[in-house]
Order: sequence, then structure tokens, then C-alpha cells
Amino acid sequence: MTPLLSTRAYWLHVNKPTGLATECEVCEVLGEAWAHLNEEHWNADDPNPKITEEIRKFLVAVHEHTGLFVERAPKRYGFMHLKFEEYYAARYLIARQRLSARRIRQHLHQPRWEEPILLALGFVGLEYPADASTLAETAILARGDEARKLGFTPSPYEDLLGQDYLFALRCLGDSIPVRPSLLNQLLERMSDELLHHTGSARFERYRQALLERLAYLEGSAGASLLFPRLVSAPHDARTGVRMQAAWGLGQLGQASPEGVDELYEALQKASSTTIRLEAARLLGQIGRGDSATVDVLLSGLLDEDDEVRSACAQALARLGKRRTTMPPLIEEHLVQAIQDPQFGKPDRVRGRPAYD
Repeated sequence: MTPLLSTRAYWLHVNKPTGLATECEVCEVLGEAWAHLNEEHWNADDPNPKITEEIRKFLVAVHEHTGLFVERAPKRYGFMHLKFEEYYAARYLIARQRLSARRIRQHLHQPRWEEPILLALGFVGLEYPADASTLAETAILARGDEARKLGFTPSPYEDLLGQDYLFALRCLGDSIPVRPSLLNQLLERMSDELLHHTGSARFERYRQALLERLAYLEGSAGASLLFPRLVSAPHDARTGVRMQAAWGLGQLGQASPEGVDELYEALQKASSTTIRLEAARLLGQIGRGDSATVDVLLSGLLDEDDEVRSACAQALARLGKRRTTMPPLIEEHLVQAIQDPQFGKPDRVRGRPAYD
């Protein structure tokens, strides 16, 4: 069953975005696969009646006993759910070890193939971690002896886009095993780009993708190795580096007290509006929600910049913290604002309320 369903799933995933195939297409693909498995001849123009009957029995058996591959519309067949199709497509990718790397590399960076590739690497890693590491290094990063033998080269503009590297980080988040030296290389580059905006990290869209991969690492072996690199950053003399470290730790679900304290200081004392704004946003993301965090954000409502004030208000809303009383100084300013005849009128420059 697995070889036939894997062949069927792979063909569908390549040729049918809808996941549906006609009865004729099903018989043709499965007939050829069945003939290959049984070392018999197959002619699509003149199909062997014996093979056709075997395929019919197979489809009935799969439908009645598993419900995986069914007639979802009149004379239109497909897997009951996309996840089943992705599972069997992944099985096909690694069905023949000598072809696995080529098949994976062929579909790398096609959004529709992301899950099947991750599943395929995961299957290999369950039984043969070393093979999974070699396959990931060869097919994803195009590195090593095997990649050179197969003629693999990095994806176009890899030095700028980092597509191969970002997918390798996604593999780490899925706990696909890689050899220790490669793991350290990947995480060292990640921490350097996150903290110092080196290489492609000088581009905003790439940094956003890097932060998304950082979130995937939560709870993985990679997170435990990345954690000490970020924890040491709060001792850096540069405010931007310390803030990035705090954000990174929050994404990993391991916000350190030092990192949160750094955000307190940045919001209250930083001369740069951009830094104060980012500190307020980060506190909304990773703040502890305790009285200290709430007090700092409340004080931020008095900031001279309206965007910083807005960010503080949104952070408080995100933390879900309300108080029946507020510090007298803040209450006094809010009362003055409400009594101001210009309160709520659009700002001529920004076209938005002057007070948040």
C-alpha cells in the first residue's frame, strides 16, 4: 500500500494543486507503479486488464479499510485530507536513498513542498540521525562531498536572500538532527545576525524571516545552545544589541530578567525615539505582566512622542493589565489632556488624534 500511495501522492503534489485526479489519471499512475513493483509491462495506451483489475481492487480496499484515498467528487479521486497527501509525498521523497537528495533539492523553496520535505527529513532522523544530518546538509545547504558529487550549488542569490540557510533553521526547529559542528555554525551565524545585523540581516525583510525562524526554535535543542549566546548580550555596551537579545530570548520563550530590565531602562531613559518605541513594543511581547512592567508602561504614556505613547498603550492592552487606580502624576496628565480643547482633534502633521 505504501509504495502505491506514495507514488500517487507525489504525482498529485506535483501536478494537481487541487489534490484531485480523474479516474483515468489514477489508473494510469497507479497502473505504472503496480507494474513496476511486480516487474510487469505497462502500456498506458493499451493497459493490461489484469493490472487494471488489481488497481480497482486496490482502490476499493484503500477506501473501505483506511479511508485515505477516496472519490471526493464524481469520478474525481484524492486523499481525504492534505496532510495524508503530504505524508505519503514525504515517503516518496526518501523511498530510494540514492535519489532522496535530488528529489528534495528539486522541490526546495516551493511553498507547497515545505511540509513534505520536513516530514521526509524527520522520517530519516527517527532511525538514522547521521543520515538525516548528511541529507539536510546536502539537499538543503548544498554543502559537503555529496553535494559536490551531485553538482548542487546554493540557491540563486543565497548570499543575499539566505533561503537555504533559513530553511535549515526551520529544520532545527523541527528537531531534525544535524551534526554538532554544523549546528554550532548555524546558531553562531543566527546570533550574530540577530544581535549585530550583519550580512543579509541588514535588510528588514530578512530580519523578519530570521525572527520567524527563531520562534520555531522554541523548545528545540538549538534553543538551548542559542540561549547562552543571547544571555551574554545584555552586558554589551550597545543598547541596540541588548534590546535584540531581549527580543530573541522572548521569542524563545525564555525572556531573562536582565533582558526585561534592559527594556525598562531603554523606555525610560533612551534618547532615541526609535529605541523607546521598540522597547515599548517588546515589553508588550515579552513583558512579565507584573507591577514593575505595568508601572514602566504607564509612565511611557507620558512620553513626548505620540507613537511611543501609543505603543505603551497597546503593550498594556496586550498584557491585559488594568488598574482601578493609577499613579497620581499620570492621572493628573490624563485629566489635563481630556480638559484640553484640542484633545482628540487630528494632528495636522500625522492626521491622527494628538493624544492616544
